[in-house]
Amino acid sequence: MSTGTDDPGPLAGLDIVDFGHYFAAPIASMLLADQGANVVRVLAPSGPELPQPQHRVLNRNKRVVNLDLRTTDGRAAARTLAERADVVIESFRPGVMARRTLDYASLAPSNPGLVYLSLPGFASTDSARADIQAWEGVVSAASALYTTGLRQRLNYPPLYVPAPICSTFAAMHGAIAVLAAIAHRDRTGCGALLEVPLVNAGISTCTRSFVYDGGKLRAETSPTSELPAFLAPLAIENEDDPETRRSKLEGFARLAPPIFTTHQYTTADDRRLQVMPIKPEMAKRFFDLLGLTARLKSEGFVIESPWTRYDLGLGNNLASSWTLDRERSLRVIELVGEVVATREADHWEATFADAGIPVGVLRSREEWLATDALLDAGLLTRMRGGPTELTVAGPVSEVSGPRGTRTDRAPREPEIVHSSEVENLFDEKPRSSGPPSGSAHQKSELLSGVKVLDLCNVVAGPNAAYTLAQFGADVIRIEPPKSFNLPMHLEWTLEVNQGKRSTVVDLGTTPGREVFARLIRWADLVVHNRLDDVAERLGMTPAQLHEIDPNVVVCQNSAFGGPHRSPWDRIPGYDPMPNMTTGLDVLAGTRSKPRGMTEIFADLMGGLGTAFSGLLGLHQQRACGHAGEGRSSLARAANYYQLPYMIGEQGRSDWGQGAGPDTRGDCWSQRMYSCRDAWLYVGTREDRRRLLAETVTGRSDASEPDLEAAFADRSVEEWIEVLSAQDIGCHKVTSLDELCDPSRIRRVGNEPADEHATGALEILCWPDHPSGLPIVLPEAAWVQVGEARSYRRLAPTPRVGAHTREVLAELGYSQTEIERLFELRVAHEWLPAIGDDETFFFRQERVDKT
Repeated sequence: MSTGTDDPGPLAGLDIVDFGHYFAAPIASMLLADQGANVVRVLAPSGPELPQPQHRVLNRNKRVVNLDLRTTDGRAAARTLAERADVVIESFRPGVMARRTLDYASLAPSNPGLVYLSLPGFASTDSARADIQAWEGVVSAASALYTTGLRQRLNYPPLYVPAPICSTFAAMHGAIAVLAAIAHRDRTGCGALLEVPLVNAGISTCTRSFVYDGGKLRAETSPTSELPAFLAPLAIENEDDPETRRSKLEGFARLAPPIFTTHQYTTADDRRLQVMPIKPEMAKRFFDLLGLTARLKSEGFVIESPWTRYDLGLGNNLASSWTLDRERSLRVIELVGEVVATREADHWEATFADAGIPVGVLRSREEWLATDALLDAGLLTRMRGGPTELTVAGPVSEVSGPRGTRTDRAPREPEIVHSSEVENLFDEKPRSSGPPSGSAHQKSELLSGVKVLDLCNVVAGPNAAYTLAQFGADVIRIEPPKSFNLPMHLEWTLEVNQGKRSTVVDLGTTPGREVFARLIRWADLVVHNRLDDVAERLGMTPAQLHEIDPNVVVCQNSAFGGPHRSPWDRIPGYDPMPNMTTGLDVLAGTRSKPRGMTEIFADLMGGLGTAFSGLLGLHQQRACGHAGEGRSSLARAANYYQLPYMIGEQGRSDWGQGAGPDTRGDCWSQRMYSCRDAWLYVGTREDRRRLLAETVTGRSDASEPDLEAAFADRSVEEWIEVLSAQDIGCHKVTSLDELCDPSRIRRVGNEPADEHATGALEILCWPDHPSGLPIVLPEAAWVQVGEARSYRRLAPTPRVGAHTREVLAELGYSQTEIERLFELRVAHEWLPAIGDDETFFFRQERVDKT
C-alpha cells in the first residue's frame, strides 16, 4: 500500500555514492535511499554480482552507473562523484580504496565535509585478519554466531544461521553512524571517517550469550572444559555412527526445560503458535480466555507478581513460567494444548491479539510473503517496474513528514545511467570549511548535546537509546516503582542500559506527571515501546507529548507495526515471534521442528531501527522544524535482516540459502567443514570453486564428500595457512567462550572514557561493576570514528533509580521539593520491590513451606 504522497523524504538533498558490493554497503545505502537520499551506486563493468531480484531490491530507489575503478578514467569519474557527495560508502578490504585514491584521506582535502563509511569484513586495525576474504559465513564464524562453548565441548556440529546477520547489522550500524555524523557536520562543518567491521557488528548481536554463560551471569571466570556428569554420556565421540550421533543430539534437545510460554502449540488446522503471557495481568487474561483459570486454581496454581519477596518453593506461579517445576509446567502445557487444538491458528492469533496477549504463528517465508494484509500495513511492498513483480520488505523505519506523510512510497527500480552523465548526477554545492581529516573526532562528539528520554522496557527499546548513547547522547531512563520489566530483565539488560542515568518515578501520580512533563521539555527525542492504546492511556502518544513540547521527536517500537497503522499494530510480541512469523525458524529447522535463534536478533535490530528513525526525525527537524513520529518494529527488523532473501517473485522465495537443521552453509564452496580439531568456514566465489577443490583435494573435479574427507584429515590451523595462500576466505568457527577467555579480557573502571580500537574487538571486564559481579561484555566498538578509530566506553548499567535525585535537581526541583517527592513515594532511589540502595538484582527469599 502506498500513500501516493510526493513527500521526498527526510533525507532529500543528501547525495551519496555507494562503491560497495554484495550485501553490507548496498544495504546501508538502500536504508538511506528509502528515506529520500540521492544515492548513486557504482558497479563494475561486469555488472551485478548478485542475482537480478536481489540486485533490484538492494538498489531500489538508486541510480546505477558502471565504472571500472581499475582504469584511470573510471577512477577519475568516481572521484568526481565522491568530491561532490555528502557521503561515500564502501565495503572493500582495508587498503583497496587507498590504492585507488578513493579513500577518506585522499578525498577529505577537497571535500572536508565528507562523511565516509567503510564496511570491511575485519577491522583495518586487525592486522592478523584484515586481508581475509570476508564472506558472510567467514565473518559469522568469527563472530561466534554458529556455535557455543558447550556445543564445542560436546563435540556437536555448529548451527548455520540462514540470514546475513553480520552484513545487515553492520549496514544498520553504518546508516545510524552516517546520520550521527551528518548531525555533527551540521553543527561544525566537519566531515568524519566511520568504520564498521562486519565481524564487530556480528558480535554486537550476541547480547544474550555475553550476559549469560550456561544459564548463569557471565563473569570473569575461566570457562570450564569439563562437562557436568549428566551431560558426559551425550558427548559425541569420533567413532559414533550417524544413528548414535542423532540419538545424542535428540537427547540433548530433550533436556531443555518445558516452559509453557516458549512451547509451540498445535492448532486445529495443524499449524503451530506460541503465546507468551509472561506478566501477571497477561496470564490472568490468557487463562480466563481459555477457560482454565478455575481448573488451574483447583490444582494449586496461582497468579502472583514475580516481584513477590518470598518464595515458598511451590513452583506454582503461572506469572513466572520459568520457575514452574517440571511436573507443573508439563501440566499447563497439556491443558493449554487441549484448548488450542480446538480452533484454527488464525482464530487464536486474532483472539490473543485482541486480549493483549503476545502471540506468534509459525509461518514459512512463502506464507509470510503471500499474506496480503502485510501490504496494507506496509510491512511488505511491491516493486513493479522491472521485468517481474517482486514482493519485498517495506522500510525498516520511517518518520512522519510535515503533512503527516510517511516515506513509504512503492520503491523505484534501479535507474541505469551512462558513465558520461557522472558530472550531472550530483550538483556542486558550497562546502563549509573544516579540518582536512576526520581523525580528530571522538565518536562521543557526534551526538553530543542530544538528549534522549528512554521510556522502554525489555531489550529492543533500551537498545535504541543505548545505541544513541554510544555517539554521545545524554540518556535518562525512567522506570515506574512497580517495574514494567520482570526480575530477570535486570540481568538481560546489563548491556543495553549502559551509558544511561536511571530514575524511578511514579508517573501515575499528579506530581509524577509534572516530573514527566519537565523531562519531555528537557528531551530532544523520546523513545517508547508501547502499543497505541497503552501509549494513549499513559499519555505517550505524539499528540499528547507535543502538547507539552511541540518540538520533541517521538519514536515508537512495536512488535508487528508497519508504516501504516493496521490490525497488525495491536499484536503484542516478544523477540522469538518475528522469526517464527517471517519464516526464519522454519528455514533453520523444519516445519515440524522449527529451530529458534540463539540470539535476540529481532530485539536488537528493532532497537537499531528505532534509533535510526529517531535520527531521521532529528535530521528532519533541523531541516524544516517539524517534529515527526518515528516508527519501527520487531517484525520489520526480522524482514530487514533477511532482506536479500525476503523476496517473492511469481510464487518463488527460495534464493539458494542453506536450509534445515543439518545444513552447514549455502553450497559446498560456502560452508563449514569439520577438521581434525575444530570446524572451519570456507568461502569463495563461484568462478574459483575449482581452485578450492584442487587446493583441498588435489582434484578440481572433487565432490563434496571428497572435500569433507580431506578437511577432516588436517587441523584448522593447517587449513587456514593453505587456503589463505590462495586467497580463499576461511575462519575457525569460534564460540563466545573462546572470545571471553580470561587471557583476552581487559579490566576497566566504571568511569566512561573515549578509547581507540587498536586491533580486533576487545572483551572488557568491569571488576567493580555496580551489580557487585565482575561483569564481562564486549567493548561497544561496532562503529569506530576517525583515523584513531575512536569509540566511547560507557559507564556500566547503574542500579535502577541510582540517578533519581540528580535528575530531579537538574530539572529544577529544590532539595525540599525532592525530599517531598520521596516522602510521597513518587520518586525512589531503587525499585521498592528490591528494597534498598545496596542491591542490584532482585532475588526472592526462599521460605520453607512447612
